Amino acid sequence: MTTIQIPQGTLRGRALDSGVTAFMGIPYAAPPVGALRWQPPQPPVPWTGVRDATKAAARCIQHAPYGELEADNPNQSEDCLYLNVWTPNANAKAKLPVLFWIHGGEFWAGSGSEARYNGAHLAARGAVIVTINHRLGVFGFLSHPELSAESEHNTSGNYGLLDQIAALEWTRENIAHFGGDPDNITVGGESAGSCSVSFLMASPRAKHLFHKALGQSCAYFMPEPHAMKPLSHADNEQRGSEFMHAAGADSIAELRAMPAEHLLATWLKDPSKRMQPCFDDHILPHVNQVFTRGEQARIPLLCGWNGDEYGFYRAHADKFEAPTFARRLRESFGDTGADEVLAAYGPHRALETATQLMSDRAMVWPTYKWAEEHTRAAPVYAYQFDRAPPGSPFGATHASELEYVFGALDSKPRGYTQDDRDLSARIGDRWIAFAKSGEPNGEGLVPWPAYGADKQVMYLNAKDTVRPLKTRARLELLDRLFHQK
Repeated sequence: MTTIQIPQGTLRGRALDSGVTAFMGIPYAAPPVGALRWQPPQPPVPWTGVRDATKAAARCIQHAPYGELEADNPNQSEDCLYLNVWTPNANAKAKLPVLFWIHGGEFWAGSGSEARYNGAHLAARGAVIVTINHRLGVFGFLSHPELSAESEHNTSGNYGLLDQIAALEWTRENIAHFGGDPDNITVGGESAGSCSVSFLMASPRAKHLFHKALGQSCAYFMPEPHAMKPLSHADNEQRGSEFMHAAGADSIAELRAMPAEHLLATWLKDPSKRMQPCFDDHILPHVNQVFTRGEQARIPLLCGWNGDEYGFYRAHADKFEAPTFARRLRESFGDTGADEVLAAYGPHRALETATQLMSDRAMVWPTYKWAEEHTRAAPVYAYQFDRAPPGSPFGATHASELEYVFGALDSKPRGYTQDDRDLSARIGDRWIAFAKSGEPNGEGLVPWPAYGADKQVMYLNAKDTVRPLKTRARLELLDRLFHQK
């Protein structure tokens, strides 16, 4: 069957050779354009006839900070609130587990239809896979006093986070038509998407909408400046006021009337003043505080990181200055703390110490802290992905696990071996087992124990191994130093 009737209308999907049917570009909210620019997402508009759902919709208008991520779908638009569904059984009685996926990209790039997020392989393992777009950058996270005055809660910004909640609500209401179980939804994501998962677990607006959580490389536990650390609401409003002036507008009405391309170009004149989520105590609370109080969604969590998150930093060896690194380390932690860090990270060359420390500070420690805090509330399963993709000189760097998770190795021209394909299959089995039952275990898989006082971690590579957290001492040191700061 390639057509499905949902309350909005009839969809025609695309049947794949694997027995999975893909439904692409489904609107989950009204286009956020014109008067709806910088407004909470509104209900989707119904259609008549049969809507073609065989191709991805446009992604949110954005620049390309990481190169072209979606070369086969170059369309981008402010009209971007669409999602994609892959299902192996579009029977309303199937009650399959649902994996709802939020893409990475630092809240300023990416989409749910990148080739590495192709949900067909995971769906073939017995689940319904949902990937989403949401508003990014200035379109998703602009705050301004005028916008706050429009809001009944006197807040603005975080429209991209509200999009995530709207997509999740749409999924709860509609996924049964695709064979999914609305009472068994796992929210997952990587990088900015993983931060989003931690936000959704903490937000009073969202934490009741799903039943399991899966986060890869990062979370909103950031004691230091960070590319994705939320601003305060006041700081975000100030940044929005500066942006309005730079764009040549004197009011939100004038700003809403300007072409989207002008707004993007204005922001790109000073991309250091990025628009991103902000703490507002209405949508996005201080996530770490919510977890400390035990007020988050008390659901199973699977989370982890990659063994060489910032391994690509080794490519800058010719520009690396060891004295500058030593000075900044002492500025951050003081003389005693810096000496402790250097001892904990071992007798490496300064570049290698800097690479490992940057990996921990930016990605590993926030995810580790997430696991530590949540293990008091519900089962946690922690992993480290250690497989360097073929041809990578920098190890298992940030985001290198994605093609393995989604079984999308062939989306990149690399010389993958049978070990790579076997690892991808095992990860797919584990992630779908977790979505089904809350445990990433199954027949033929090395048993994965919960992360508890003994801090057992699953190391994913050509062979899966369980052992105590190898970097425990240095992460606990960072924990203490951050607390002292």
